[in-house]
Parts: sequence; C-alpha cells; structure tokens
Amino acid sequence: MIKGINREKRLVEVYSALNASFRKTCVFHVGASGGFFSEYNMMLLAMLYCLVHRIRFTLYSADANFAYGKGWTDYFEPFCEECSSSVHRRLNQRPTGDWKTIWRLAAERRSAGVVAWKLKSEAARLMAEVEKRRAGVDYYMRDIWPGLLAMRTDERYRIPELGIDGDLSVAVRTLARMTWRLNPETAAEVNALRMAAGLPERYVGCQIRGGDKTMEFGLVPAEEYVRTLAARSAVKDVFVLTDDYRSLEELRRNHPDRRWFSLCEETERGYVHGAFVRNSKEELRRRVVRLLASVDTLTGAELFAGTRTSNPSVFLYMYMPESCVDTDGNENLLTNSTLGIK
Repeated sequence: MIKGINREKRLVEVYSALNASFRKTCVFHVGASGGFFSEYNMMLLAMLYCLVHRIRFTLYSADANFAYGKGWTDYFEPFCEECSSSVHRRLNQRPTGDWKTIWRLAAERRSAGVVAWKLKSEAARLMAEVEKRRAGVDYYMRDIWPGLLAMRTDERYRIPELGIDGDLSVAVRTLARMTWRLNPETAAEVNALRMAAGLPERYVGCQIRGGDKTMEFGLVPAEEYVRTLAARSAVKDVFVLTDDYRSLEELRRNHPDRRWFSLCEETERGYVHGAFVRNSKEELRRRVVRLLASVDTLTGAELFAGTRTSNPSVFLYMYMPESCVDTDGNENLLTNSTLGIK
C-alpha cells in the first residue's frame, strides 16, 4: 500500500516501473475521435486492462483532438512513455463495427458512405499489422478494444504494487487519481478560474448536459438534480458543470434559495463535439482548460449529483465514488452500462 502526502506522485513512479517491466507493448491513441472525457475514461480502462494482462501501456496523443501543441502534456504531467510516430494518426484507431452491422447501417441510411468507411478502416487494419511488426509493437487500440468491452464491473482486480485489491471502482479510482495531475501552467489557469468563481469553502455540485447529448439520450431534467442534492445535503451552495447557460438561468430563477456557481459562459448553448474540434488551437485550449477547471472544482464538492449518460460525470464516479450519487437511479455508480461496455 502506498501512503503519504505525495501519494499520486509516488504512484506514478511505481506504475512506471511496473509498466516498464512488461514485455509486450500496446500503443493507445488518446484523443482520436471522442470528447475529452470519453477518451480519458476509455484510457483508464485500457491502462487497467494492460496491467491485468501484463502489457506495457504506451500513449500516443500528438494529434489528440484536444491538443494545443504536444497532446496529453499540454495539460497534464506525464505518467507513461509517449510514442511520437505519426503512423498512429491513421493506423491506430478504434475498431469499426462488423460487416453485418455496416450493411444494416448502409441500408437504413440509404448510403454507401458507411461501407466506404469500413473498407478504409479494414485497409488501415492490414497496414497496421505490417507497421506493428516493423516497430516491435504488439497491440494497437483496436486490438485491445474488444477486451475493454468485455471487462466486468464486479470482477476483482489485484495489483498489489499499486495498492489495488477490489472491484472496478476501486481499480479505476487509483488510476484516475494517479493521472489527474495538472501540469504547472494548467494548474495556475485552473486555480485562477476557481478563485474567480467565488465559491465558499463548502459546496455541492452537479452536471447538467445539453448540446449533442440530447440526440443520444433522454436527459435528466434539471429539477431532478435539485431534488437529489436536497435529499442528501443541507448545503445551499451549488457548483454546476453545464454546457448551456440557459440551464443555469433556469436553476437561478426556480431556486433562488440556493446560490448557483458555474464557469459556463453566457454565450454557451450546448456542447457539440463536431463544432468544438473545429475551433482554433487557442480557443480549443481555452475551452478545455475551463472544462478541466470545472471538473477539478467538482472534485472538491462534498456531494456530486451526476448522470451516467455523460462522461465527465462518469469520470467523477471513477475519481471520487464516495462523494457521488447518480440521478439516473443506479445504486452502483460504475456499472457496465455506465461505462458503455457489455
């Protein structure tokens, strides 16, 4: 068991030594296609998978859709070796669906575009096999992806070097805390934003999601978060992570007995991933830092009410499960459906 004030830093040292001792290697491409916390959460599962199967975990993030210049270390301290080869940009991607699914989608959409996408992916897969042999790499992201989807939340994970002995919640909490280490520049920006928010010492928090997420799920009404928090805490100061300022206005209008805090800007009308990644590098960094500042603020909340349909909430379930409650009605925060796995 690792103890002490610098526990996370010491964890990285122990993890690095353990990780380097494995003979087989996986290069994981973070920031390849999804939103920031979708990518982050799957990275944590991949790290755990590699630890369990004694595979050396290596990161590729140079072209990450959240990158400002370098990738992961634009915002965080390093925790493992990074690969710099640009071949991962094209060849190291998440797998596509099987041909049966592809044909069904093509028929539903009345378009051959999805078939062309599948063919392109298959060509990349074949080229990846050649490149892996040349570079001495055993696994790309697509190779371990089925294993990630097969992980069980009720399985017991034992990694004594890192003090891990428990279910998935126990295991990923250690990895989340180990990797959530902002670099000095980002930490200074995040601290400035937190100070500007004017939060008191004690507060609770929630996430209210809009934007493109409305096309995927029936979202939890804002009132449900209020009821969830009120049932479990008397604290009236609430920090809200939201991508739509109208949600904040609604809360302030309907519940003036509480003080509502947020880093959401008045112009925000919902996060849409496609539009987000088209921002300039400077604007993209500004928005990512504000997101990190919001989540970092929520790590200090006495209670957090989230939703399993949004990845920042899922990350917080991983990071601090003892302080979280799920407004979707799940007693267990981390379930297979929460993580999007079978």
